Amino acid sequence: MNRITLQDIAKKANVSAATVSNALNDRGRLSPEKKEKIRQIAYEMGYRPDTMAKSFRNRKSGILGVLLTHEYPESTSSILAGMVMEAKRNNQMILLSPDYRTREEEIEAIQYMVSSPADALIYYPRNYGIPFEKVNGISTIPLVGMLRRNFGSPIPKVYADYRKIGYQSTKYLLSLGRRRIAFVYCAGDYSDIRSVEELCQFACDDAISGRFVFDDCFMGFQNALIDAGLPLNPDHIFLSDLRRADGERIGKEILMRGDIDAVLIGGTEFALGMYKVFRQQGISVPEDISLISYISDSVCEALTPTLTSCAIPFEEMGKSAVRLANQLLDGETPEDIVLDPRLILMNSTTKKRDGTS
Repeated sequence: MNRITLQDIAKKANVSAATVSNALNDRGRLSPEKKEKIRQIAYEMGYRPDTMAKSFRNRKSGILGVLLTHEYPESTSSILAGMVMEAKRNNQMILLSPDYRTREEEIEAIQYMVSSPADALIYYPRNYGIPFEKVNGISTIPLVGMLRRNFGSPIPKVYADYRKIGYQSTKYLLSLGRRRIAFVYCAGDYSDIRSVEELCQFACDDAISGRFVFDDCFMGFQNALIDAGLPLNPDHIFLSDLRRADGERIGKEILMRGDIDAVLIGGTEFALGMYKVFRQQGISVPEDISLISYISDSVCEALTPTLTSCAIPFEEMGKSAVRLANQLLDGETPEDIVLDPRLILMNSTTKKRDGTS
């Protein structure tokens, strides 16, 4: 049986989740009648408060533990800046985990942080399929997820809408007259997808999709094509580790196809390799082939041509993660927070020339 949440009660009572929280915790300026009505609805629905989280609040170490890979310094620094700002507002400190790249290092980092004096943990996963819920002691500490939509466990989380990133980027390319759009999927060492067939099957399975952000990007890409009445062409899907050498390899494959007029790629390192191949072969970006990166960083503005990309508000992600952790510590059942991406238009995209097929 699924656990009853504040959102479920709010829907039944026709109020906000915050109002439900105030009623159940005897806060705010609600009338006694309204509080009693909401509490009665909660009782009838079988709601049980998270007493474990409330007990942890009594420890009051004032420390929030953060599991965060240092692999992506630009996004990591923004996330940490947001966390520190929000934690400071609550007179809390941030305890950062050791770095992790491999599955073994990530599991060790989780175990290390569980044994720390942190009141709650905020977890930014790197590898796919880490059984974090089986780590000894993890069930005794409030846990918040970041980045991914699906953790395979019902924990509150904050993540960017990567399906919207894939959809928005594809729709924009379609609006430019691009109809033969390729998608480059990140199948590096932290993903277990090894073929286009696996990717298509995985993305359609609601039970497991969303455990890796690029799955959601692909779903958005696929949905945009469907809405435009265009078929998904498996020959236009490429698996990559998103390194520069792979940018060169896939760039050559795209030119061999001879029919692709736009590509959704992942990051500036990959773009450098693709740019190099296109330039060597006299292919113009954006006129012949337009590019959009579903990963944005400051290097996008330094490339020639500058790279259109989708930006994620990582600082706000950090702030939101701390807010979710504190809601858990207050005994609440917080709702997931979904952040909107922003398409940053640069010089790697343009309208397709009239007369080109």
